[in-house]
Amino acid sequence: MTALALAAPAASSPSGAVATQSLRPAADTFVVETKSSTNMGAKSVLKLDAKPVTRSYLRFDVAPSDPIAGATLRVYSPSASAAGVSVHPVADTAWDERSVTYSNAPAFGAPVATSGPLPAGGWTSVDVSSLVSGPGPVSLALTTPTKVAFSIGSRESVSTAPQLELATSLPTDLEPPTVPGELSAVATGATRVQLIWGASTDDVGVAGYDVFRDGQLVGSVAGSVLAFTDTDLEPEHTYAYGVEAFDAAEGRSSRAGPVSVTTPAASADPVIVAVGDIACDPAAGAFNGGLGVGAECRQMATSDLALSLEPTRVLALGDLQYACGGYDAFLQSYDPSWGRLRAITHPVPGNHEYLSAAGSATGTGCSALADASGYFAYFGAAAGHPSQGWYSFDVGTWHVIALNSNCGKIGGCSTNSPQGVWLRNDLGANDAACTLAFWHHPRFSSGPHGNTTRMDKFWALLDGEGAEVVLAGHDHLYERFARLDPLQQPDPEGMRSFVVGTGGKEQYLAAATQPGSEVRIDDRYGVLELTLSDGSYGWRFMSTSEPTALDAGAESCH
Repeated sequence: MTALALAAPAASSPSGAVATQSLRPAADTFVVETKSSTNMGAKSVLKLDAKPVTRSYLRFDVAPSDPIAGATLRVYSPSASAAGVSVHPVADTAWDERSVTYSNAPAFGAPVATSGPLPAGGWTSVDVSSLVSGPGPVSLALTTPTKVAFSIGSRESVSTAPQLELATSLPTDLEPPTVPGELSAVATGATRVQLIWGASTDDVGVAGYDVFRDGQLVGSVAGSVLAFTDTDLEPEHTYAYGVEAFDAAEGRSSRAGPVSVTTPAASADPVIVAVGDIACDPAAGAFNGGLGVGAECRQMATSDLALSLEPTRVLALGDLQYACGGYDAFLQSYDPSWGRLRAITHPVPGNHEYLSAAGSATGTGCSALADASGYFAYFGAAAGHPSQGWYSFDVGTWHVIALNSNCGKIGGCSTNSPQGVWLRNDLGANDAACTLAFWHHPRFSSGPHGNTTRMDKFWALLDGEGAEVVLAGHDHLYERFARLDPLQQPDPEGMRSFVVGTGGKEQYLAAATQPGSEVRIDDRYGVLELTLSDGSYGWRFMSTSEPTALDAGAESCH
């Protein structure tokens, strides 16, 4: 059984004791004196040498919820080194691992710790407590006095990536957690079930949640996580789930549930329809009962097209209901058109779903809290937990990841944010040959909004794990990009991305063409159709005004 889980303090930790958490680097690289203008950020090892001078840099994003009692750096060495490494503080915490070279590398201070000899094929720990005083980025440099070159694992090596282990003081905990809130379960594939539940409370804090399937423990997640994905299940089988909360003092809640769910039958070559930026506000002048006027409010036409393609699933790419994602607006506008496909729809929120009444004076039913409550109320469990909006599922042999690009609403989009930690764990548990991710704000776009860097860390994570396709909306046009690396450079092993903001609201004209852009269509409404085969995929951009595809192609997963 494969499950998604996050590191959490062990339930057996006593009150007032110390818990530990382990962080992977947010960035790492090495620089070489004789290659002063060469960047080494993508390498799967970090090298060290005294001649030519070769040193390594590490950065960790520290965000603990409890006081730090100590910090230890752990490194893995494939081969032995009698000299080991020295650890130095680096004041610059904003360096980019894909641009640092020897000539522009950040300055570093005097060593604060040394490792001693490194074993061959083993881990070594170094006390770096003096460099970690609280939340925030921590930047380190590693050097060696020996002229015998050696290497250690980098974050790109995954299983041998450096680790920063933090010891955090646990306050006294006297009360057990309350029962988790309402538990729901949705079968998101023939072998996969998504669970979400309401938060438990505790006098000190909830350390984590244990998930039970048919009475047996199948996984645990951290206390900040209110969702769990159970995988490797049987098609057409009924399972019963329950969830218990626990705290760091061995306190445990009663079990929420059981909730039963039945997985569907397996299917071959599923057809996906994807699009965003869809439904006009029902009070808009061009709404016209969903039929639109001229080139505005054409959501009924695009939903008719989607229905005619008979998709297995719909990926809704955000800004689904203008102007503010109010629940009443969803019922009056989105529901009569795209709501006909709601049972097979997997949505992500756009920026308009998070607008408040103050931010959108013309919107219908806007939330005063700007919390996308109308969106989450309309889609329910299919949208993920209301405090998160991210989740994953399987379609055929593909793994599909839904992410929330409204970073300011969910604790950021760094690799150590709640969503970033979840994504790393989800990718680590994913053994599918082909992976697709989707969110609202495009990483690359030739539309008027242009490129956005808010999801660049997640793009790099997905690219590093070999994902194939990324979908987004936001710019109201269709665009297809070549396979690109995280720096927007052509890469046959990179990810192909599509911008599909053609759901009906209005159209945007393309602006300056971005590197890697292969096709741009800015005068049609339509949907992207993806056929997800075993080991490959095909695409067609289908327009509401033409019977044949305006863009089409196919390729194998790499």
